[in-house]
Amino acid sequence: MKDKKKIRASDFYNGVWSRGLRKGRKDFGDLDNDAAFFDEVVSADPSMTVLDVGCGTGSFCLYLRKTGFQRVVGVDVSKVALDEARKKDHCFPFGVMEAGDLAIASRSVDLCVSFDVAEHVRDAEAYWREINRVLKPGGCYIFQTPNRCFNVVSETIRWKGFGWRPHHPSLQSYRSLNKKLKKAGFNRIVLYKRDPLAHFNLTRLPKFISTLMKIIPWTRLPFRMQTHFWGVAFKDK
Repeated sequence: MKDKKKIRASDFYNGVWSRGLRKGRKDFGDLDNDAAFFDEVVSADPSMTVLDVGCGTGSFCLYLRKTGFQRVVGVDVSKVALDEARKKDHCFPFGVMEAGDLAIASRSVDLCVSFDVAEHVRDAEAYWREINRVLKPGGCYIFQTPNRCFNVVSETIRWKGFGWRPHHPSLQSYRSLNKKLKKAGFNRIVLYKRDPLAHFNLTRLPKFISTLMKIIPWTRLPFRMQTHFWGVAFKDK
C-alpha cells in the first residue's frame, strides 16, 4: 500500500510540474518572502549541512548557496521538477524522494527547510518524524505552511469549489501543528507573525479579498488567526 501511495504522489506532482513548466511557470512559492524569513532567523554558516525538502526546481537551494551555505541538498517527490532544477546547476545534489521516507542518514543534517510543503504531504506526522530523524541533536527545522482555518476559505473562493483538496491534504490549525510537531520529537517550537500582504499572495486572491486583507492588522492578531504559520522547530540536544 505504501508503494502505491508513493507512486500516486509522484505521478500527481510530476503532472503538476509538467503543466506548470509548459505554461512557463518555474516556481510555485514566494521565494522572496521565504528568503526574507530565512534571513531573519538564520545566519549563514558554510559548515552547516542544509536539507531543502520539497525543493521543486531548486530556486531556494541556489539562493542558499549564494547566501553562503556550501553544503546544500535538495529533495522532491517530482522528477520533472528536479530535472528542471539540474538545468540550473547540473552539479547540485538533488534527489527524488518521498517526504515521509527520506533516504538520508539519521542525525546528518544541521538545518532543514520546507516552505509550502507540509500541507501537500498526505501524512504530515510521518513527514515530521523523518525531518526530526535526519536532524542532528540541536538541529532545527524552518518552515512555512498555511493556516487551515484561513486557507480552506480562501482556496475555496479562489478555485470556485473544492478543487484545491488534492493539493492540500494536510492543512494544520495552530493546535494541530504544535501538537504534531511535538509528537514528532521537536522539543521547542517558535512561531513568528508576518505580514501576509506580499505581492505574490495578493495577486492569487480575488480583488475584494485582497482589499479586505489590506485593512486587517495581521501582526496584531493571535497566531490562531494568522494566514500562515512561519516557524522554527528545534530538536533537543
